[in-house]
Amino acid sequence: MRKKKLIATLEWALAIVLLFFLVKDSPYLNYYHLSPIKAHEQSERTFYYGPSEIVEEVDFGEARIYLAKYKDWFSANTVLNHAGVFWQPGSQVGGFEIEKDKSLTHTWSGS
Repeated sequence: MRKKKLIATLEWALAIVLLFFLVKDSPYLNYYHLSPIKAHEQSERTFYYGPSEIVEEVDFGEARIYLAKYKDWFSANTVLNHAGVFWQPGSQVGGFEIEKDKSLTHTWSGS
């Protein structure tokens, strides 16, 4: 009887450890955020850029673009809405150096 109890306890301990790693490595906890600002900040951290000062926020419904400035650099970072609740980092986080001797530093287009 005692051996069965020990086996059951070990099985539950293993199940809890596996559940912990499943939740810990879940993309919904690591990649998706409830706040678009948090998704923007994660995007900057993954690119080793920032933290930047957000100059303007442009809302496109399912997506937002954050125009931001960091030291002598600027960026136009996108975050995307997922399932109506979660926000995930988009692409194009990379900053571009502000060239003060030019009237236009950079252009960006997409579809």
